Amino acid sequence: MTSTTEGKLYEDDHCVIYSDTLVIKSFYFPVPSSKTIKFVDIESIQTHEEAGLSWMGMKGWGMGVSDIWWSCDWSRGMIQLTGPAPDLTLVVVRVKGDAIRKGFSAPKGSKTLALLRELIPHVFHKSAPEDNKDK
Repeated sequence: MTSTTEGKLYEDDHCVIYSDTLVIKSFYFPVPSSKTIKFVDIESIQTHEEAGLSWMGMKGWGMGVSDIWWSCDWSRGMIQLTGPAPDLTLVVVRVKGDAIRKGFSAPKGSKTLALLRELIPHVFHKSAPEDNKDK
């Protein structure tokens, strides 16, 4: 099955989940093209709460004061001014062999995290000491 043409299981404004791949939308700067990550390359997935991120580690697009590159979401950028948004969960993905983690927004109550937990459960609940350095 080719993940780019078949097997789309979920899509929202921030990501697309295929049977074997996560696509983070509007990832690269300054051209908002997507970042494609095969499930086999994912080392861990955490929410911003699990990763212990403060508002300084979050950004509307690009890199804040952390090792996370955030896809474009201007509503997430407001978190830096107002605190955590009750309608967003921020997802942090660590890719094998990559020092920079990838971050994107997921609407609370969306299928994003539930579906990823179902498809690749072994990447959840992993925490390395450096993941919590931004507390």
